[in-house]
Amino acid sequence: MLDAIPLACSLWDRHDTFIDCNQEALRLYEMPSKQAFSSFLKRMPGYQPDGTPSTELIKEMAAAAYKDGSTTFELMYQTLSGKQLCVETTFVRVPWKNKSCLAAYARDLTQIKKTERLAQEADERTRIMLDAMPLACVFLNEQDGAIDCNAEAPRLFGAHSKQEFLERYYDYMPELQPDGLSSLAEMRRRIRLALKTGYGRSQWMHLTALGEKLPVEVIMVRVEWNGIFCIAAYIRDLRTLYKKEKEVQKAEQEILLKKRHLDIMADISKFVYWELSGEDNIVFSSQFETQFGYKTEEVRALGLLDRTIRYPPSRWIDILHPEDYERNLREIDDYYCGVTNHYRSEVRIRHKITGEYLWAVSSGIATEWKDGKPVVIIGGLFNIDDIKRTESAANAKTQFLASMSHEIRTPMNAIIGMSDLMRTDNFDEQQKEFFSDIKKMSKALLQIINDILDFSKIEAGKMHLLPVNFNLPELLNNIVSMYGFAARSKELDFEFGIDADVPSVIYGDDIRIRQIITNLLSNSIKYTRKGAVCLRVKYIRENGVNYTAFIVEDTGIGIRKEDVSKIFDTFEQLDAWQNRGISGTGLGLSITKRLVEMMNGRIDVKSEYGNGSLFTVLLPLREGDASSAGEITASACVTAKDGVNVLVVDDSAINIKVAAAYLEKHHIKADTAGNGLDAIKKTKQKRYHLIFMDHMMPGMDGLEAVRRIRALDDWYKTSPIIALTANAVSGAKEMFFENKMDDFLSKPIDVKELNRLLAKWLPPDMISKSTEETRDSVRFRAADRDSPIDKALGIHYAADDEALYTELLQDFSSAHRQDIQKIQTAMDSGDLRLARLIAHSLKSSAALIGGKTLSAAAQAAETSLSGERILSTREMDRLKAEFDAMIAQLGQIMEEQPLKGSFGASPSSEKPRAALDRTRSFALIEKLMPLLKISSTAAFDLKDDIREILTPVGEDGEALLALVADFEFEKAAVVLEKIRETLRRENP
Repeated sequence: MLDAIPLACSLWDRHDTFIDCNQEALRLYEMPSKQAFSSFLKRMPGYQPDGTPSTELIKEMAAAAYKDGSTTFELMYQTLSGKQLCVETTFVRVPWKNKSCLAAYARDLTQIKKTERLAQEADERTRIMLDAMPLACVFLNEQDGAIDCNAEAPRLFGAHSKQEFLERYYDYMPELQPDGLSSLAEMRRRIRLALKTGYGRSQWMHLTALGEKLPVEVIMVRVEWNGIFCIAAYIRDLRTLYKKEKEVQKAEQEILLKKRHLDIMADISKFVYWELSGEDNIVFSSQFETQFGYKTEEVRALGLLDRTIRYPPSRWIDILHPEDYERNLREIDDYYCGVTNHYRSEVRIRHKITGEYLWAVSSGIATEWKDGKPVVIIGGLFNIDDIKRTESAANAKTQFLASMSHEIRTPMNAIIGMSDLMRTDNFDEQQKEFFSDIKKMSKALLQIINDILDFSKIEAGKMHLLPVNFNLPELLNNIVSMYGFAARSKELDFEFGIDADVPSVIYGDDIRIRQIITNLLSNSIKYTRKGAVCLRVKYIRENGVNYTAFIVEDTGIGIRKEDVSKIFDTFEQLDAWQNRGISGTGLGLSITKRLVEMMNGRIDVKSEYGNGSLFTVLLPLREGDASSAGEITASACVTAKDGVNVLVVDDSAINIKVAAAYLEKHHIKADTAGNGLDAIKKTKQKRYHLIFMDHMMPGMDGLEAVRRIRALDDWYKTSPIIALTANAVSGAKEMFFENKMDDFLSKPIDVKELNRLLAKWLPPDMISKSTEETRDSVRFRAADRDSPIDKALGIHYAADDEALYTELLQDFSSAHRQDIQKIQTAMDSGDLRLARLIAHSLKSSAALIGGKTLSAAAQAAETSLSGERILSTREMDRLKAEFDAMIAQLGQIMEEQPLKGSFGASPSSEKPRAALDRTRSFALIEKLMPLLKISSTAAFDLKDDIREILTPVGEDGEALLALVADFEFEKAAVVLEKIRETLRRENP
């Protein structure tokens, strides 16, 4: 029976003596026989895993079994092979031969222990992973609620321990959820549903240990846990997400609000956003329709690449004013090619509904580039039509003032100049008094005109300061000489003093400083009937700033205390009774104050009515550089040394000759260019120390040429360029400065001004200064005053070279004989720009040869054409009458002194022609013919090539040159075809 028992069994008496065992015991304990089993106790390890001695454990368990009848315990045994054997041992007290003994039953626990160990390790790994999880995890069942959790759960809810969290799980919920349902009932319902379906996901409102709301997302998954199915609830804190969502919502609301504000501002400012991509696809914002009437999808291409698109939808270039088309494309191309660092263009856009052209300024910059080309350009479009209309009105005012000044100042200058030349020794006393009054009033009127123009420039923001290093004592001496004489003529004493600590060389705008001082002195002398006028100059320091103080004191009529604050107001002349007989605009002190403020200075006045006034001007002028204070005086003539390179650019051959002649007197052999493109070519080939640039030229004007020259290299970024123009309108000088020109020389050229500019802008080491006097302005002879051509004035403008003047007369006859007809033809065809250019050229050329009346008439015509209106019959009749009178005068001069080649002949008829180069001739013909057939102004730019290559052909070559110069492209094409046939016959 023992051997049939599946457990190992052995019998032992009270003295631990072995009695018997079954076969399973031998197998389990690896005993070879029952006899060997008696050594069982000796095979026991000394100590059990818990540290208890094995013999003590056996005795203790045996005693318990004898006492209680049975006991069970775990025993670690070591087999004969050395293997550790864990067995579950049960001692049972049994009778044996009238005494008690122990039956020891043993069950092998090795596999069970292994399984338990693996399970424990698995549980430990699971626990580690759960505790490491960033989400809170809670194990739930329907009855007990939370039965376990990971370490994140109590941290999230703010519990002190897992135990606290598990015991109070349902306390971490509000009584009701946000939807009004009971938290407890709803949680149990969701647990049941998840146990049934295996999965559930929802949002839930919990509470923290402090009672704060804790919105979470709960994902429920059915899992087996310790032999039962329960729910693993993964909990994600939504507070940060909700906060970000609120921030996003707030940001979105702010963006929407800003967008509404931007839309409002865009409507108010008339701003349109645009984006250009793919080099040709353009997208406008919705304001484009508001401003110009086009929906955004109606204008979707720039039009540079896709020329097949037609309206609707349309191209950007199709809605531009025809006169702005080429310029806009050139400005776009300049940006694409890197000539400019951003795209900007002022254009006129045709309104879809009204058909009216509205002015706009478009500007943009690339945000993406590929292969050196912009891929995406973003920009803005401003409707500036109202501003342009306002500017137009302002320009009209400026044009009127400029025209008025020209029309009045020209005869006034003549009156003043001639009065200085007129003999008075045969006048009686009354005639001398009358004549003296004429001279005084003429000069007073000229000063009034100058004041009005200065004030208008300041008002328009066109007055700019041009600081230089200049000699202050020299400037003051010149002023004192002039106004000392004026004071003495009124029997007034004049005093002048300058402190020793005043710097000799000052850096500032000498012209405006002179104007400030002369305005104050003129004012003092004007309002002082007896006594003295004094000018003092000091160097003072106030509040840490060094000032140069100009102090003018007089013993004049003074100013009432209540009127002191009004003296700087415009058009104010105080105390009319006291000032009777004193003329003026009331602008002098107003202009002075504004000039002082432009220099960051101040002007103070102290006055006692009836006892004189004290004016103090404080200017923060810094000491200048004596080495560069080389502003040449009128008595020092500039001579250029070898190596000075000067370029003169002008489309008029007459102007070129005159400018070159003037420069030769300064030992300068100037290069010349007839247009902007030719000027650019020459500047690429040679470095010029100084460039004189004409403004209005056909094709590329002077402003555009300067912009491109400045972009060539570092040399031309700083190389001086002087505007050479007949545009004597207010604001013209400022316009040239804004367009990167450095100075201004008006035509006809004034010898003193040219001398000053050469001294100022040529490198100091490449010029010399002599004491030779420069020529003074011309003195008009009475015989010339009423003639259409003032020969004396013309000869003066020709650098006092009569031979050159004769050439200029001949050139004028050749170049301008058809100008009146050309202007009329251009107006008939609607090309007002061409008509204006012809009038401009006629104005300049006529002035150069002394044709003052024709020049004035041409200027009036140019002004009218600049306003984009054709000339009236009256204006054309005046222009034609002055022109015919001048041509008639030319004929008379020809009879008195025959011109080279006779009147009207080609100037080149007497010159030997260069040899004809047939290869170059045919090449030029092939290049020129297509341009003439499409009437492209690019043909005009080939004038120099025609003159050099095709004029040797003979009369046809000369005729071709004249036609191209006159923009008669269709007729020029006929002559060019004739030349080509002639060359083919001569060289088949």
